[in-house]
Amino acid sequence: MIRCVRDLGKQAAAKYRPEDLKAVIYGFPGETVELKSNSSSLISLLDRIYRCFRSDGTADSTLYLLQDQGESGVRFLAVDPGFNSFICTEPDQAVSFWGSQLMVDHLYRSRSLYLHSAVLGRDGKVHLFPGGSRSGKTTLALKLSRAGYTYFSEEMAPLDVESGKVNPFPRSFLLRSDSLRLLPGVREESDKLPFFYDYQERASGEDNPPKRFIFSPTRLFSKVGGEALPVGGIFFLSGFCGGATRFRPLSSARALQLLVEYAVNPGYLDPPGGFTALETLISLAGRAPAFRVELGQLDEEPEALSRSLEEAMERGYDRRTGDLKLVARRCRQLFRQKATLREGSNQK
Repeated sequence: MIRCVRDLGKQAAAKYRPEDLKAVIYGFPGETVELKSNSSSLISLLDRIYRCFRSDGTADSTLYLLQDQGESGVRFLAVDPGFNSFICTEPDQAVSFWGSQLMVDHLYRSRSLYLHSAVLGRDGKVHLFPGGSRSGKTTLALKLSRAGYTYFSEEMAPLDVESGKVNPFPRSFLLRSDSLRLLPGVREESDKLPFFYDYQERASGEDNPPKRFIFSPTRLFSKVGGEALPVGGIFFLSGFCGGATRFRPLSSARALQLLVEYAVNPGYLDPPGGFTALETLISLAGRAPAFRVELGQLDEEPEALSRSLEEAMERGYDRRTGDLKLVARRCRQLFRQKATLREGSNQK
């Protein structure tokens, strides 16, 4: 059972003395978070996922992941002070929802605009691969790991709105069982791999959530990004096809619309600061070629996929960008309307 409740931050801080809790600090792009927990097993599982972000610095805010004794027995709490909390009956549920809070609620306060996108680097630039759940972000990243690409992320693209560059977000891969087919020799040893049950992805009517196997990026990629890089191309993933991967050029105007839709922390786009973020997205859509991508079969040769991608990039620079100014003007109008409504609400 998973139950969303009011913010339990004050109760958690009052019930559990800080000196009795183990603290781990993670330095995410734009936000440093301190995790406090009374459970070494919960910390160990979460640390497998976010180990690359371990930091010795000071934290901007504190989150709790607690094993608690309730009236009906042991329960687990995922607490982000200032937001709703989750009461869970299983430890994996708490880990799953702690990650969910970090990726959504918590990033609203971040100093980066996060896009729901895989990110891979090549020749001093990064390619963005925005897509929803099961659109192929992880599959494509695993394929291109064997073609010399640098790993930045398979889930989040932290866009610095001042520079227009994308920071690395090297969270561990959380692979579903079907993704193990892309890792020769690994599937047979799946019973020995670290995993947790992903309650975020349990389908309606299913009793058991799917397993997510945890892989460090350094185990799958020989190169992991260490600094922010400019964007070379944008590839919006739209699922799979039966043959080779297909790249269909998109106009800059359509790319801008989609980039706004794939913002994970859309609160960042609220006025007044949102105007800077919007201008960054407009500039990005205008200079980086964009494509709609249908991924090919699992046995597609990674080098062939890489060549097709680079050929699409070369052809993409010839596309027209005429409607971008029109769409950008409409986006600015909508943002001004939002700012006016907010000002009126604040005055009341």
